[in-house]
Amino acid sequence: MSRHTTRRAAQLGASSLIALAVALSAAAPASAVADGTVIVKNGNDTGPGSFRAAVEVANADQTIDRIKFRRDLEIDLVSPVVYTGTQDLLIAGRGASISGSDGDAAATQTWDAGLFVSQSAADMTLTRMTFSDSFSNGLAFLLPAEASETVVITMKKIEVIDSKFHGIYIDGQATSGFATDGVDHAACVDPYFVESDASIEASFKAVVVSGNGTLAGGFDDSIATGCPNSFDGIHIDEGGAGDIIVSTAKTDASENFGAGISLDEQGPGEISVVAQRSSFNANGSGLPTVDGLSESRPGFDIDEHDDGTARTVLIRPEMNENAGSGLDVDEFGEGDAVTVSQKATANENGESGVSVHEHDNGTVALELRKATIFGSASGSGVQLIESDDGFVNATIMSSKMKDNAQFGVTVDQQATGGGSLFIQKSDLRDNDAASIEALGLDNVQLIKVKQDPVEPVVAPVADPEPPAPVEPPAPVAPPEEEPQPPAPIDPPTPAAEEPSTA
Repeated sequence: MSRHTTRRAAQLGASSLIALAVALSAAAPASAVADGTVIVKNGNDTGPGSFRAAVEVANADQTIDRIKFRRDLEIDLVSPVVYTGTQDLLIAGRGASISGSDGDAAATQTWDAGLFVSQSAADMTLTRMTFSDSFSNGLAFLLPAEASETVVITMKKIEVIDSKFHGIYIDGQATSGFATDGVDHAACVDPYFVESDASIEASFKAVVVSGNGTLAGGFDDSIATGCPNSFDGIHIDEGGAGDIIVSTAKTDASENFGAGISLDEQGPGEISVVAQRSSFNANGSGLPTVDGLSESRPGFDIDEHDDGTARTVLIRPEMNENAGSGLDVDEFGEGDAVTVSQKATANENGESGVSVHEHDNGTVALELRKATIFGSASGSGVQLIESDDGFVNATIMSSKMKDNAQFGVTVDQQATGGGSLFIQKSDLRDNDAASIEALGLDNVQLIKVKQDPVEPVVAPVADPEPPAPVEPPAPVAPPEEEPQPPAPIDPPTPAAEEPSTA
């Protein structure tokens, strides 16, 4: 064989190998798979290389733990992409934009869907993605009934904007016939009626949720006939024995139909929140009002409905211009409501700037430093209420509560208990009612506090009524000592002013 013939045969062999490689590539699964990673290659709704195909590969193969996008892809979805796998999953968006503007709005009248939906008990991490114009929720994480451990959901540099319902929805709670106006609606049914005992741990870093709750597609939100739910920027429901644990850093939850963030814990678990340098502004203006039955939604809403404690730490939060309060904490059942805040602003809200209400036995503890709370339209700057047996202990330092519709500070122990109010180096002038209302407390101490000339409303705790005498023939000897009330719980130790976010 001549040298020319040999070279020609080699060239033909190389061409055949290339042709074979191309053929194999065309026949390969939707996206390239290497080292547990699936690559999203294009912006198609379906088919090879699409986001939907990548998730389907992960659903079928437990060794897939990462989905990675080519940079800056733009994707239009007409229906949800659903993850049902059991393995933890990281979705690295690398600047991807996912839109639901082409979706069928008429087919998505319930809020158990989203552009991306996880129906898994696995941990999920999403980074550097934008979700917009969803035909349902932006993102939905629906916990299965068998989930019993902690489900961790982490988001970094995620934007969720202009969703029809919630921006980010995490659901482990079964509810029926109830909506946010406080009235039962038989036709208002939870579309994902599943109760999970799993705890929910959610972390949001540099996340934006804005403009959610558009209700596009004719969703009926009327009180008379519809389901007037509060569709929030971030909404988390936990209904079993687990806890809700939330952290935010440099996150903005503003201009949503309902609350900026709403946490609802119905079982015997607890709620723990740490929010650093985050904003919850201009939320709640969209709810319908008929005969005064709507509920004005706050910037940050925390509801702990059963036995358990609600603990909230806020570092430099902005909670301004919300239809309800800036921060609204309600604790029902046996447990406490403990709130610590540094350098908060809660101005021009429809109700109070900061409202904490313990409805049953327990303690309200507040420590507020360097807060600015102006212009509450129908409430006080700070409102603390204990409706049952328990104590209210509040420390406010170096703060301003001015131009509020009621008081600068309201502290009200409405049953048996007591408590204390300590205010130092603060300005409580120019409020419509008075600077301070303190009812049912054992001790009120003011140091270098600027007040209006009007005397503060201060009513000490009432002496308990003597017990009714015991009828003969078995008289009871009087006790040797008068029983003493339990000592008030001290306010929690303040968090560091500039905590590390590393």
